[in-house]
Amino acid sequence: MNKLPQMTRWDVGLLWAVRVGLALHLLIPLVQWRGLLFPLGSTKAHAFLLLSELTVVLYLWLASRRKEYAPRIGSVGVWLYVFIGALALATVFGVDPLMSFYSGIERSTGLLFWFHLGALYPVLTGVLRSQRDWNAFLAVAAMVATLVSLAHLGEVVGLRAVLGSTGGSTIGNSSFFGAYLLLNMMFVGVLAVRSAMRRSRLLALSVLALFIFTLLSTTAYASIYAFFGGGVLFAALALWQRARSRAGRLTAVGLVTVLALTFVSIVTLAFVPGSAVREAIIHQTGEARFVVWDIALEGAAERPIFGWGPENVPAVIATHYDPCFGSLRCDENPWFDRVHSKPLDLLLDVGLVGLMVFVLLWAVVVRGLFRRLREGDLAASVLLAGLAAYVVQSLTVFDSLTTLLMWIVALALVGHVLGAKKAPRQVATWVPAAATILLPAALVFFVALPFSGHRATVRVLSAPTAEQRLELYEVATTRSGYGIDFRRAFLANETGNALWRVDAVQAEALSELFTKEIALTERANLQTIERAPHYLRSYIYLAYVYQGAARYFDGYSLEDAQELLKRGLEVSPDSHELHWALAAVYLEQGRTDEALALTSASLAAGPEVVRAQKLHALAQQMVEEGVTLALLAEFY
Repeated sequence: MNKLPQMTRWDVGLLWAVRVGLALHLLIPLVQWRGLLFPLGSTKAHAFLLLSELTVVLYLWLASRRKEYAPRIGSVGVWLYVFIGALALATVFGVDPLMSFYSGIERSTGLLFWFHLGALYPVLTGVLRSQRDWNAFLAVAAMVATLVSLAHLGEVVGLRAVLGSTGGSTIGNSSFFGAYLLLNMMFVGVLAVRSAMRRSRLLALSVLALFIFTLLSTTAYASIYAFFGGGVLFAALALWQRARSRAGRLTAVGLVTVLALTFVSIVTLAFVPGSAVREAIIHQTGEARFVVWDIALEGAAERPIFGWGPENVPAVIATHYDPCFGSLRCDENPWFDRVHSKPLDLLLDVGLVGLMVFVLLWAVVVRGLFRRLREGDLAASVLLAGLAAYVVQSLTVFDSLTTLLMWIVALALVGHVLGAKKAPRQVATWVPAAATILLPAALVFFVALPFSGHRATVRVLSAPTAEQRLELYEVATTRSGYGIDFRRAFLANETGNALWRVDAVQAEALSELFTKEIALTERANLQTIERAPHYLRSYIYLAYVYQGAARYFDGYSLEDAQELLKRGLEVSPDSHELHWALAAVYLEQGRTDEALALTSASLAAGPEVVRAQKLHALAQQMVEEGVTLALLAEFY
């Protein structure tokens, strides 16, 4: 065997820089900032893009200098990249490639983010080569997850430590938090079974107990049930490994069989109307999931091969809008950008091709871990049980960027446990050189421009002068494709609010600002409608602007708002929001019969929708007592 040359100071420095970069990725769950929209989610996305690009380039230099740190892709990595390739094909053939690539601000799981996640995999498997390396890395993950758990428990007792959390600590949503905890429980479990020192094992088990207590204090019901199932599965697998008698192994097989039959029964009963399981799900989460699951199947039937493209679920929802949206039965939510089931989301995002590749990726993982299980590696039992729990909870939820990052770490850990069959090949020197040359462009287009466009959207709201507001407004509605549609609609709504709050005298005084701002939001939202005709918010909020502008400025009319909303109804004929906005236009035009017909139709389609009841009553009130702007604004 050829002896490797001694590491130079440059080599050591690169190695430590890459390790620090990987450790910083584990801190991303703690990132939050009020300076951006969705401070718990989108802030993490910008931090992730910056960290991953810098870490990957540093790693490539290390791997080109030191063969022992070259990428160890393995079969897991190969299938991960095949899946990312399927995502790329789905993006190209999808209904909105721009959205699929950049994604929306709310989720940040488009192709751009998958490319960055995929780039991290060889860094993890190349740098974390030994059990000691992985133990240190997983210990950092456990420390961060402990802080996230303590932040949640602080929220439970009334300490405000998180910005806008909805029961999910710094992760945001309780479902995302539950998935994050499940994966970190698995990591801590691996630490417990692989630590040589008794003190380390006890510490790992103590942290595991904290995570369990934290999970049970959340409303992440899917993760809670999945945890108990995963616990039983681990017990069965560990018993099978340790059993010295035929009876012991048969008991383990019996436990797994009972668990599998229970799982299949629960899934089956969930789709049986009136069953206790279905009613329990509806009681805890509402009926919206079943409604959007039906819509997902309809959408998948329309585009079965490559799906609609990543991040394009809103197009499916707009096309197959269900009148129950907005009702208490459907969680009072009129907007859905996911169908709340990982398999169905994948079916829409990447079609049958991508879903099959994803299943094959999991098959490779499970097959490899079963091989290690037979060899007596208890860590394989922990990983199988933990990943099974993660998969089960994902049947009723979807991933955030944070959980996807932890999932990539889990895949890399599996790759390490399975071991590489082939010796790694040293990275050619031209690869890091090319990456370094391309890095400034990547930092500009994928980090700086998305951040500045996003940040400008928030800064518009507090701009000290009209000139600065217009400058920021243009930046916010034109710069970068990341979340561009949401940013445009968000600011159109802000402009509409301003127009509806002023009187004629104030509008005259601010006419120059208003006309320029209206022109900017009109151009931007019409561009969105042209590229993504399914994005209903742009129709509604631009019509809101038109209706307000028509009262004070030449060049705008109620007919503009009317025609725009009718275009929207061609895309989504059953949308309550479009019907209500058009009813507001008709009321101001004096076309009261047509307005009442719209609100009546909306109420008939969705009698349980509280807002439909309220707006129909308001329309009747205005027909009898006269139209007022304050009441009209309620329709938007």
